[in-house]
Amino acid sequence: MIFEDLVDKGLQKLNTVAGITEGELFFEETTTWELELEKQIESLKNAKRIGIGARIIVNGKKVGFYSSTVNTPDDIEHIINTAYKIAKAQKEDPDWVSLPKNIGLAIDRKSLLSG
Repeated sequence: MIFEDLVDKGLQKLNTVAGITEGELFFEETTTWELELEKQIESLKNAKRIGIGARIIVNGKKVGFYSSTVNTPDDIEHIINTAYKIAKAQKEDPDWVSLPKNIGLAIDRKSLLSG
């Protein structure tokens, strides 16, 4: 799985679901190493995990959030769809104004790949 592809797929999905008035995605990629020693190296394992969270606002006042780890590229659709269903099921939040503006990445693919 390529991180950039997940970002693109997530943004495309956010832009195609009817009723979403605002949305944001959180991506986290972690790498862990496990080293087993007993006089010599017995085993060395590494694992990468990608986690994605989606906050969806429906009809301007209903907020839903869902997050999970990603095992296949299709998991991002499940995450967004679940956040959407949660938002639709919520009562309107009369105090909701909007998601923060101009915070986080403005999705510059070059900076994602280099940094």
